[in-house]
Amino acid sequence: MPRAITDAGLSHMRPPAHDRRRGTMSRAVTARRVSDLEPSVRRLANELIDGFIERGSCDFSSELAVPLPSAIFLEVFGLPVADLEPFLAAKAPIIRPPASTAPELDEARTTAAPWMAGHVNPPPPRPPAARPPHPPP
Repeated sequence: MPRAITDAGLSHMRPPAHDRRRGTMSRAVTARRVSDLEPSVRRLANELIDGFIERGSCDFSSELAVPLPSAIFLEVFGLPVADLEPFLAAKAPIIRPPASTAPELDEARTTAAPWMAGHVNPPPPRPPAARPPHPPP
């Protein structure tokens, strides 16, 4: 399993990689950006509430408190909010590992790898374009 996919969180990084990642995330969550997100946050919250309002009750954690910040995260980082359920399934074993032994943790991370690889990993670097040779003087 590509360990870089699951071990790339801020808590597992050391400078300078940590500083670069944190800087990228900090720029995405400035006060102005958060304020600009208010209409989207309201829309996302309403969509989640629409899923249980007719019942008159909900499991607050699983139906609102957990999915809402994750949906906002997807929106902020330009990832498809339609992938909320696979994202929740992918992040769960990383954020709150269900295992206590290294092999169990590796198995839990394997569950997250396919979704993360398809959305989080940057594309491989492109080789530099070949430069035409300079004509002789």
